[in-house]
Amino acid sequence: MTDQKRPAARATRRRGQELVDAIHRAVIAEAAENGVSGLSMEGIARRAETAKTSLYRRWGSPEDILVEAVLRHFPQETPTPEADNLRGDLVRSLELFRDLMSEATLGRALMAVFAEGLHRPELLQRMVTEVYEPRGGRFTRTVLEHYADRGEVDPARITDVTTDIGEAMMIKYCADHPGEVPSSDYLARIVDEVILPAVGWAPER
Repeated sequence: MTDQKRPAARATRRRGQELVDAIHRAVIAEAAENGVSGLSMEGIARRAETAKTSLYRRWGSPEDILVEAVLRHFPQETPTPEADNLRGDLVRSLELFRDLMSEATLGRALMAVFAEGLHRPELLQRMVTEVYEPRGGRFTRTVLEHYADRGEVDPARITDVTTDIGEAMMIKYCADHPGEVPSSDYLARIVDEVILPAVGWAPER
Protein backbone atom coordinates (compact mmCIF):
# COMPACT_ATOMS: atom_id res chain seq x y z
CA MET A 1 0.00 0.00 0.00
CA THR A 2 1.42 3.39 -0.91
CA ASP A 3 1.78 6.31 1.49
CA GLN A 4 -1.08 8.07 -0.27
CA LYS A 5 -3.46 5.14 0.08
CA ARG A 6 -2.65 4.12 3.64
CA PRO A 7 -4.94 5.86 6.16
CA ALA A 8 -3.24 8.48 8.26
CA ALA A 9 -2.25 7.16 11.67
CA ARG A 10 -2.50 9.19 14.82
CA ALA A 11 0.93 9.76 16.32
CA THR A 12 1.49 7.73 19.47
CA ARG A 13 3.33 9.32 22.37
CA ARG A 14 6.35 7.10 22.87
CA ARG A 15 9.90 7.99 23.70
CA GLY A 16 13.33 6.50 23.99
CA GLN A 17 13.96 2.89 23.06
CA GLU A 18 10.24 2.11 22.76
CA LEU A 19 9.92 4.64 19.95
CA VAL A 20 13.15 3.52 18.28
CA ASP A 21 11.97 -0.10 18.35
CA ALA A 22 8.67 0.88 16.71
CA ILE A 23 10.51 2.79 13.99
CA HIS A 24 12.87 -0.12 13.40
CA ARG A 25 9.94 -2.51 12.99
CA ALA A 26 8.25 -0.04 10.67
CA VAL A 27 11.21 0.42 8.33
CA ILE A 28 11.77 -3.33 8.04
CA ALA A 29 8.09 -3.85 7.23
CA GLU A 30 8.17 -1.00 4.71
CA ALA A 31 11.24 -2.45 2.97
CA ALA A 32 9.68 -5.91 2.89
CA GLU A 33 6.45 -4.55 1.41
CA ASN A 34 7.66 -1.75 -0.89
CA GLY A 35 11.35 -2.43 -1.49
CA VAL A 36 14.24 -0.16 -0.62
CA SER A 37 13.44 2.28 -3.40
CA GLY A 38 9.93 2.62 -1.95
CA LEU A 39 11.10 3.74 1.47
CA SER A 40 10.18 7.22 2.63
CA MET A 41 10.23 9.07 5.91
CA GLU A 42 6.49 9.62 5.54
CA GLY A 43 5.78 5.91 5.09
CA ILE A 44 7.97 4.86 7.99
CA ALA A 45 6.49 7.46 10.33
CA ARG A 46 2.98 6.51 9.31
CA ARG A 47 3.55 2.82 9.95
CA ALA A 48 5.30 3.52 13.25
CA GLU A 49 2.46 5.85 14.22
CA THR A 50 4.77 8.72 15.07
CA ALA A 51 5.57 12.17 13.76
CA LYS A 52 7.98 12.48 10.85
CA THR A 53 10.00 14.99 12.88
CA SER A 54 10.85 12.17 15.29
CA LEU A 55 12.71 10.43 12.48
CA TYR A 56 14.61 13.47 11.29
CA ARG A 57 15.88 14.17 14.78
CA ARG A 58 17.94 10.96 14.67
CA TRP A 59 18.33 9.86 11.04
CA GLY A 60 19.15 11.64 7.80
CA SER A 61 17.44 9.23 5.41
CA PRO A 62 15.21 6.14 5.28
CA GLU A 63 18.23 4.01 4.43
CA ASP A 64 19.99 5.18 7.60
CA ILE A 65 17.04 3.85 9.57
CA LEU A 66 16.99 0.59 7.62
CA VAL A 67 20.68 -0.13 8.14
CA GLU A 68 20.39 0.51 11.88
CA ALA A 69 17.26 -1.62 12.13
CA VAL A 70 18.82 -4.55 10.28
CA LEU A 71 21.90 -4.37 12.51
CA ARG A 72 19.65 -4.48 15.56
CA HIS A 73 17.71 -7.52 14.37
CA PHE A 74 20.33 -9.45 12.38
CA PRO A 75 21.12 -12.78 14.10
CA GLN A 76 24.67 -13.56 15.20
CA GLU A 77 26.23 -16.99 15.15
CA THR A 78 27.81 -18.08 18.45
CA PRO A 79 30.04 -21.15 18.00
CA THR A 80 30.71 -23.60 20.83
CA PRO A 81 33.25 -21.84 23.10
CA GLU A 82 35.30 -25.02 23.53
CA ALA A 83 35.56 -25.45 19.74
CA ASP A 84 34.82 -29.16 20.09
CA ASN A 85 31.90 -29.62 17.68
CA LEU A 86 32.78 -28.19 14.28
CA ARG A 87 30.17 -30.23 12.40
CA GLY A 88 27.38 -29.31 14.81
CA ASP A 89 28.33 -25.65 14.81
CA LEU A 90 28.39 -25.54 11.01
CA VAL A 91 24.98 -27.19 10.75
CA ARG A 92 23.56 -24.76 13.31
CA SER A 93 25.06 -21.81 11.45
CA LEU A 94 23.30 -22.88 8.25
CA GLU A 95 20.06 -23.41 10.16
CA LEU A 96 20.37 -19.86 11.49
CA PHE A 97 20.83 -18.57 7.95
CA ARG A 98 17.87 -20.66 6.75
CA ASP A 99 15.65 -19.29 9.50
CA LEU A 100 16.68 -15.77 8.53
CA MET A 101 15.88 -16.44 4.85
CA SER A 102 12.45 -17.79 5.73
CA GLU A 103 11.55 -15.06 8.24
CA ALA A 104 8.53 -13.35 6.74
CA THR A 105 9.44 -9.71 7.29
CA LEU A 106 13.17 -9.40 7.96
CA GLY A 107 14.02 -12.02 5.36
CA ARG A 108 11.99 -10.22 2.70
CA ALA A 109 13.53 -6.90 3.68
CA LEU A 110 17.02 -8.33 3.26
CA MET A 111 16.07 -9.72 -0.14
CA ALA A 112 14.86 -6.23 -1.05
CA VAL A 113 18.24 -4.84 0.01
CA PHE A 114 20.01 -7.44 -2.13
CA ALA A 115 17.80 -6.67 -5.13
CA GLU A 116 18.44 -2.93 -4.77
CA GLY A 117 22.14 -3.58 -4.35
CA LEU A 118 22.38 -5.24 -7.76
CA HIS A 119 22.38 -1.78 -9.31
CA ARG A 120 23.53 0.13 -6.22
CA PRO A 121 26.68 -1.64 -5.00
CA GLU A 122 27.33 1.11 -2.48
CA LEU A 123 24.25 -0.05 -0.57
CA LEU A 124 25.54 -3.62 -0.35
CA GLN A 125 28.93 -2.33 0.74
CA ARG A 126 27.26 -0.33 3.46
CA MET A 127 25.46 -3.45 4.67
CA VAL A 128 28.76 -5.32 4.73
CA THR A 129 30.63 -2.70 6.75
CA GLU A 130 27.79 -1.59 9.03
CA VAL A 131 25.85 -4.83 9.56
CA TYR A 132 27.49 -8.07 8.45
CA GLU A 133 31.02 -7.39 9.70
CA PRO A 134 29.92 -6.05 13.12
CA ARG A 135 27.70 -9.13 13.45
CA GLY A 136 30.55 -11.52 12.69
CA GLY A 137 30.35 -11.75 8.92
CA ARG A 138 28.97 -14.81 7.18
CA PHE A 139 27.56 -17.47 9.47
CA THR A 140 29.88 -20.29 8.39
CA ARG A 141 32.86 -17.91 8.31
CA THR A 142 32.24 -17.09 11.96
CA VAL A 143 32.39 -20.78 12.85
CA LEU A 144 35.42 -21.62 10.71
CA GLU A 145 37.44 -18.65 11.95
CA HIS A 146 36.53 -19.56 15.54
CA TYR A 147 37.95 -23.06 15.03
CA ALA A 148 40.98 -21.78 13.14
CA ASP A 149 41.79 -19.37 15.99
CA ARG A 150 41.83 -22.34 18.35
CA GLY A 151 44.07 -24.48 16.15
CA GLU A 152 41.35 -26.93 15.10
CA VAL A 153 41.26 -25.89 11.43
CA ASP A 154 44.13 -24.87 9.16
CA PRO A 155 43.78 -21.08 8.70
CA ALA A 156 45.01 -21.44 5.11
CA ARG A 157 41.78 -23.33 4.38
CA ILE A 158 39.61 -20.39 5.44
CA THR A 159 39.20 -18.62 2.12
CA ASP A 160 36.51 -16.61 0.35
CA VAL A 161 35.54 -19.84 -1.42
CA THR A 162 35.26 -22.15 1.58
CA THR A 163 33.40 -19.57 3.65
CA ASP A 164 30.90 -18.95 0.84
CA ILE A 165 30.06 -22.58 0.09
CA GLY A 166 27.28 -23.16 2.59
CA GLU A 167 25.29 -19.99 2.04
CA ALA A 168 25.79 -20.17 -1.73
CA MET A 169 24.42 -23.70 -1.90
CA MET A 170 21.43 -22.71 0.21
CA ILE A 171 20.63 -19.81 -2.10
CA LYS A 172 20.99 -22.15 -5.09
CA TYR A 173 18.59 -24.60 -3.44
CA CYS A 174 15.99 -21.89 -2.92
CA ALA A 175 16.39 -20.76 -6.55
CA ASP A 176 15.82 -24.34 -7.75
CA HIS A 177 12.91 -24.95 -5.34
CA PRO A 178 10.81 -21.77 -5.25
CA GLY A 179 8.91 -21.33 -2.00
CA GLU A 180 10.98 -23.95 -0.18
CA VAL A 181 13.91 -23.82 2.20
CA PRO A 182 16.40 -26.69 2.65
CA SER A 183 15.73 -29.22 5.38
CA SER A 184 18.12 -29.80 8.26
CA ASP A 185 19.13 -33.09 6.63
CA TYR A 186 20.09 -31.24 3.46
CA LEU A 187 22.08 -28.71 5.48
CA ALA A 188 23.93 -31.59 7.16
CA ARG A 189 24.78 -32.94 3.69
CA ILE A 190 26.23 -29.56 2.70
CA VAL A 191 28.42 -29.69 5.79
CA ASP A 192 29.44 -33.35 5.45
CA GLU A 193 29.89 -33.53 1.68
CA VAL A 194 31.28 -30.09 0.90
CA ILE A 195 32.35 -27.79 3.74
CA LEU A 196 34.19 -30.26 5.97
CA PRO A 197 36.19 -31.83 3.11
CA ALA A 198 37.02 -28.34 1.83
CA VAL A 199 38.64 -27.42 5.16
CA GLY A 200 40.40 -30.77 5.57
CA TRP A 201 38.05 -32.45 8.01
CA ALA A 202 36.38 -35.85 7.69
CA PRO A 203 32.70 -35.78 8.74
CA GLU A 204 33.23 -38.50 11.33
CA ARG A 205 36.13 -36.68 12.98
